[in-house]
Amino acid sequence: QRPGADFDAFVAALLATSQEISRVRARDCVEVPSRERFRRTLARLDPGGRHEDTALALSRAHMAHLAQQTELPAGHGELLRAVAETVAVMDAGKVIAEGPPSVVFDDPAVRAAYFEAPRAA
Repeated sequence: QRPGADFDAFVAALLATSQEISRVRARDCVEVPSRERFRRTLARLDPGGRHEDTALALSRAHMAHLAQQTELPAGHGELLRAVAETVAVMDAGKVIAEGPPSVVFDDPAVRAAYFEAPRAA
């Protein structure tokens, strides 16, 4: 049976791992993938355990959360068409369209708000 860890212990281990990785990044100019970050965090809590599957699950959940929270300027439309499955477009703090980029970017409200030049009065 594997030992459990409470939330505070996990947060402390995650913070220690993040500090360690920040030092490595500054020294070696390398990034450590999130799966490895979570594996190192879990190893701090259970040094003898195998954590690959749990680290992968945590990494995927983390990336999914980040993807839901990412905001990009309108000028990144081509990038969004290439990588996003779903986009939400806001205007004046309100969502005006949501769905696949190919549909959303052709929406008249989105085109008027972001892609078409204002008409002279």
